[in-house]
Amino acid sequence: MLAATVPGLALGLWALASVDGPSAGAVLGAVLVVWCGFAYLNPDMRLPAGWARPLGPVSGFLTGALNGITGSQVMPVMPYLMALQLDRNLFIQAINCSFTLSSLIMAFGLNRLGLFTTDAVILSVAGVALAFGGVRLGERIRNRLSPDRFRLALLAMLVLMGASLMVRAL
Repeated sequence: MLAATVPGLALGLWALASVDGPSAGAVLGAVLVVWCGFAYLNPDMRLPAGWARPLGPVSGFLTGALNGITGSQVMPVMPYLMALQLDRNLFIQAINCSFTLSSLIMAFGLNRLGLFTTDAVILSVAGVALAFGGVRLGERIRNRLSPDRFRLALLAMLVLMGASLMVRAL
């Protein structure tokens, strides 16, 4: 899955110059909200046996492409990993690996395009510091939640993120 992220991200970065960012974000936000509604109504959603391995590279490629265009590293890797029904600690580890790899490749790609300015680097470093704080806080909260409440909290966070993307496009 992660190896397929690289060509997808390259494609997304290539398309970045020709895509209206706010509109792409609004579409991503709407997809997030709709998917969360579907996932809420189907709590036992699971990939059929034998589908996880072939869909991994597809998920990685599409996640990379959407990341290159929108900067979001959530879709479709989050639904893919949720459909694997991983233990929540393994889920967090997998999603963090995906986010870290995507972020590093994205930084390299943006730098190659001349879009990774000094201000962007400073903002990114500040964002990483905040993200580490969020991970620590999230660990404390996650350990207190049942698997069902964890899933609902994750879906609620994604709905808020999707709604935020749609509002920004207005």
